[in-house]
Amino acid sequence: MSNKRGFFLASRTFELAQVRLLIDAVTSAGFITPDKTRDLVNKLEGLVSVSEANQLVSQVYIDSNSKCDNEEIYYIIDALHDAIIDKRKVRFTYKRRNIDKENRKSYTLKTFRVSPYALIWKDDHYYLVCNNEKYDNLMNLRLDRMRKIEQLDERARDISEVSNYVGAIDIADYTNKMFNMFSGETGEVKLCCHLDLREQIMDRF
Repeated sequence: MSNKRGFFLASRTFELAQVRLLIDAVTSAGFITPDKTRDLVNKLEGLVSVSEANQLVSQVYIDSNSKCDNEEIYYIIDALHDAIIDKRKVRFTYKRRNIDKENRKSYTLKTFRVSPYALIWKDDHYYLVCNNEKYDNLMNLRLDRMRKIEQLDERARDISEVSNYVGAIDIADYTNKMFNMFSGETGEVKLCCHLDLREQIMDRF
């Protein structure tokens, strides 16, 4: 029997597999910049032991080409969250992508004043569900394309004025009706395919 005394950590709050999942989510999220991705991954590695962290480091790959370059993203998320809670309109500059007949891309900046209702993370992008004050419907805008956001003193429109929802948006119902989060009118669609594609169609829809 050993007479040595000391301490050891019997368990941690997060298991290695759980931290692995969190790191995978962060590295695959397109709205998080490369620098912020590395910072978050470093912090997540601190949730496991040094040897386990070294294992994780060797497996982490950050694809900078799929990441946004918007370093304001944290501030934008916080500002929108506060505006949704306070039920206030927000104003921001939005970077819109244009593609011409020659498949050449260009970008224009447009200022939006919207009533924000919900933040949704889907298909590795973060979206704001909101109402453009010029129209009586809902629209989805990507957070990574927003710049210079500010909360306004003007109260947000009630969601019942611009949708069929009462009180608050039903996020599960809303996202189920969206295809790749493109805004527009909803309707029933019939899809026809060969039986060989049945598995892919079921996975997608």
